[in-house]
Amino acid sequence: MWRGAWEPVTVLLWTLQAEGQKGSEMAQEEEPILAHPGTHENAVHVHDYERFTRMFKWGAIICLIIGILSLIIIKAYW
Repeated sequence: MWRGAWEPVTVLLWTLQAEGQKGSEMAQEEEPILAHPGTHENAVHVHDYERFTRMFKWGAIICLIIGILSLIIIKAYW
């Protein structure tokens, strides 16, 4: 019954739904190493990860602001 790229649409939609359910279940779980790091090495890693995500968040916000200002400037002089 394998048809390769020409699978019935219902099979492809079922695959997408199954993947979506897996992601929502994973999002509800709490990561134990982040809540209670066991060793000093794990605690340092968790602290570095928190700093990295904070830096990544602020970098994304700054890029968004620069992008919006660029669009405003381009629209004003276009």
